[in-house]
Amino acid sequence: MTLTLREQYDLAMQPDFVLRVQQAMVSAAIDLSTSVPDYRLGSYVTQVLNNPEQMRQRLAFGVASRPEINANPTGAEIRVAVNSLMAAYAGAFNVTTPAPVAAPAAPMLAPSVVRRVRRQTVKKAKPPVKEDNTPWYKKLFGG
Repeated sequence: MTLTLREQYDLAMQPDFVLRVQQAMVSAAIDLSTSVPDYRLGSYVTQVLNNPEQMRQRLAFGVASRPEINANPTGAEIRVAVNSLMAAYAGAFNVTTPAPVAAPAAPMLAPSVVRRVRRQTVKKAKPPVKEDNTPWYKKLFGG
């Protein structure tokens, strides 16, 4: 029988239940640490193993919301629920490996080289300018 939302909350707040979830979570993290299929799951496993007290309450709410959990769950039921939730809490839903990083198509040039190349290609021959040696005041006032 599925618990009501209030019953799920009450179960998730019971200290004994939270401690059992914590132990199941640590056991699952140890099992996953030997062969982690996803980098997000690996990061989550590391967080769980480094600080299980911080992670236990979050996962307790998730375990209490599982349909297979009743008011007095066994250790095996908690363990199954924790195992099914580890990937979801890690954010690793359907991804099994990180996406490969694409290699650049051409070798990268330093910005100074790029600027130098651009300057050389942009410079065009300017038409010769006829010099006018007339003083400015004669141009302005005539004469």
